[in-house]
Amino acid sequence: MSDNIEENNHKINNDTNVTESIDIQKSNFSDESSFNTTINPPLINNNALFPNNLTIKYINELLQELHAFLLNMDSQVEIDNLYNLVKNFLFEYDLDSDNVFEIISNSQYTSCYSSLIGYFYQHGIGCKIDEIRAFEIYSNAVKNNQKTLFDQFSFDQKNESIIFHNDDIKELNGIIAQYFYSIFLYKDVILYIGANYKFHIKNAEIGDNVSQYYIGYYYCYDIFSTKLDYSKAVEWYSKSSEGGNIKAMFELGICYEYGDEDIRDEKKAFNLYLKSAEGGYRRALYELGNCYHYGRCTFKDEDKAFESYLKAAEKGHNFSQYEVANYYNYGRHVPKNEEKGFYWNRKAAINGNTDAQFKLAECYLNNSINKNEEKAFKWYLKLANDGFERAMDSVAKCYRDGIGTNINLEEATKWNKQYDDILFEVDKNNKIQHGIGSKVDEIKPLEIFSDAVKNNQREILEKEIILYIRNNYKLHIKNAEEGDSVSQYYIGYYDCYDIFSTKIDYSKAIELYSKSSEGGNIKFELGEYKLALNELGRCCYFRICTFKDEDKAFEFYLKTAEKCHSYSQYKNRKAEWYLKLANNGIERAMDSVAKCYRDGIGTNKNLEEATRWFIKYKASK
Repeated sequence: MSDNIEENNHKINNDTNVTESIDIQKSNFSDESSFNTTINPPLINNNALFPNNLTIKYINELLQELHAFLLNMDSQVEIDNLYNLVKNFLFEYDLDSDNVFEIISNSQYTSCYSSLIGYFYQHGIGCKIDEIRAFEIYSNAVKNNQKTLFDQFSFDQKNESIIFHNDDIKELNGIIAQYFYSIFLYKDVILYIGANYKFHIKNAEIGDNVSQYYIGYYYCYDIFSTKLDYSKAVEWYSKSSEGGNIKAMFELGICYEYGDEDIRDEKKAFNLYLKSAEGGYRRALYELGNCYHYGRCTFKDEDKAFESYLKAAEKGHNFSQYEVANYYNYGRHVPKNEEKGFYWNRKAAINGNTDAQFKLAECYLNNSINKNEEKAFKWYLKLANDGFERAMDSVAKCYRDGIGTNINLEEATKWNKQYDDILFEVDKNNKIQHGIGSKVDEIKPLEIFSDAVKNNQREILEKEIILYIRNNYKLHIKNAEEGDSVSQYYIGYYDCYDIFSTKIDYSKAIELYSKSSEGGNIKFELGEYKLALNELGRCCYFRICTFKDEDKAFEFYLKTAEKCHSYSQYKNRKAEWYLKLANNGIERAMDSVAKCYRDGIGTNKNLEEATRWFIKYKASK
């Protein structure tokens, strides 16, 4: 987002009409990508005489997070992410919103926190929603801080950046208030401009690089009834790039890497990512890190990958923050440092990265430095309520074993059931039927078998036989030792999920899954399908017993698919299997689905679907 505060404020003070404000906001918000913002971090005094020094310390940190977010906000959609950032921050630091609101509303401190007070009133955080009061507070904050603000920044024409020099929390508050005030007044105008084709085509034709970027974007992603046309997208992105728009450079790189075959050029793509990254665009920095990390469009270079991820992380890019955390947590090409890993993981979690939020819960559960079972459970529960599958399983285990909460077998059963419903889509009481929370009754099945035979109820008979076979640990341990691939799968499953009082042992699970896979095991004995190779894929994908490795997960999943069909069938059904993997959240598969639709591999050509999956793939990063 552009930071042309002086121009915007001048227009506000002169009470302009909506038409004029559209022109202002076009420069203020639409061309955010062309700015490379450099700031000196604010020096915050946490030692003032406050009623709750620790709470004030956290509130000051929240202001810093908001400051970084606002300066590097790279799309209008992210305006709505501000609210989630504030809520996640309060959640992570166990800050009661009512208490925070009471502290910052104290008349002694309102000049320091007026931006937050206004935002809390606007969104009903710790108080009732009162937009009129929010407007009054923003307006007064801007007027009171105006002179100080404009004495504190200089505009660099060459780099098109606003450079702030802050040494006091009041100045930081004033800057944030200016942003909040502009967004409060012009959010609808900002979104209107971003979605107005006629507005942009007119300005694009007279050389405006921001509008040229938008027209390129419309053609690239088939928006507002413009037909998908990579050639036209490249044409408009190129014009915008020549005008210095670093966001257009990044999107042009995407076209050269993933567009139609006749325009693909990995060297051009890499150079454009590099140029955009050098301009400070955080998405380009992240993509550049991916190029170096995976050897895409260039040679692999983990040092440069980490450097790029770190730069993007410092600009608030949550995927990059999570990557940096993993580098430190696992000692990948940097010295292992759990403290730094935790720091970056927490930032990514606050910024909305759900994988980071889950990892943060894992850290609180298992990390010796920051162990806090109550916080682990709190994050698991939040994620589970938001539909995050792995967290549902973790919540069930927490309730079952009393981790961070009281033992509650009813809640454990409920979350287990919900997890199984989503993960397997069949057999909703799967884990209960495997004996979790109760002993397997070896007598009852015989009674059911007898009744089923008498009444000729074949379906019930088959189902109970399947359950009996699955639940018979002694049968499987004996056969597994003799090399039976099906029993090896089951014993691996028991070790992986702590079933039948076998302690969780991921190493043994991996070993037995591998043996089962080598033995050619494709499915469950009788009944519902589940693949040993698929389990290996899940181990790699969900970072069980090893580093997260999507490439290996992808490989195992595809081997599974290949073994289920002859080669010719597999080749013809390639798109179908990619689609299954993509729907399960495997990023590489999303990219492959897009290419299948684009090139007609295993399916009819469908550029609309190709575009949809490509956008989904990019959004998952």
